[in-house]
Parts: sequence; structure tokens; C-alpha cells
Amino acid sequence: MWSDFRFAARILRNSPLFAAGVMSLLALGIAANIVMFSLVGAVLLRALPVRDPDSLLRFVTIRPPLPTRGSFQRPEFEAWQKQSVASPPEDPVPTNDPSCACSTGTTACSC
Repeated sequence: MWSDFRFAARILRNSPLFAAGVMSLLALGIAANIVMFSLVGAVLLRALPVRDPDSLLRFVTIRPPLPTRGSFQRPEFEAWQKQSVASPPEDPVPTNDPSCACSTGTTACSC
């Protein structure tokens, strides 16, 4: 194994321009790897800086014939806002108790 290292050192010593190119490409590859892993770690792997990231919503509209994602007009947002209903943190538990009625008049709620 040591003979392989001595042979590689002798070859690189005999052609310094090639050796400089090899070392430059190796350094560039290592630097690119570090940058990519740093970006992936910072952007994708860390938690969002909000109190409850599971409660975030994403609004999507689809307009024929071309679907567009993530863009909508203010009147559309206001219409969604009027139609939206705050959902409870957990699924409601159906009950047959008539004294348990939500504000909507249904009995499928947790009291």
C-alpha cells in the first residue's frame, strides 16, 4: 500500500500542473458538497420558526386550462375567509346526547 502512495507522489511530483488541477478540483468538489449540505440543512431540515407549524395552510387555486399554484386575487381570498370555519384541534366525537349541540345545530361535536 505504501508503494502505491510513493508511486502517486512521484507521478504528481513529475507533473505539477496536473497535480494542481487535481487538488483544485478536489477542493472545489468538497466545497460544493459542504455548501449543498448546509443549504439543505438550513432550508429543509430545520423546523419552521412558528409556534405551531402543523396549523399552517397553503391556498391553491386551479384555473382552467392552466393550473397555477400559490397565486390568487384578493377577492378570492376574502371569499375563502368568509367561507372558512375554524376546525377543532381534534376530530369531533359523535354523540347521541341531545343536550350536546354545537352552534351549527349538529350533534357531532365534542362537548
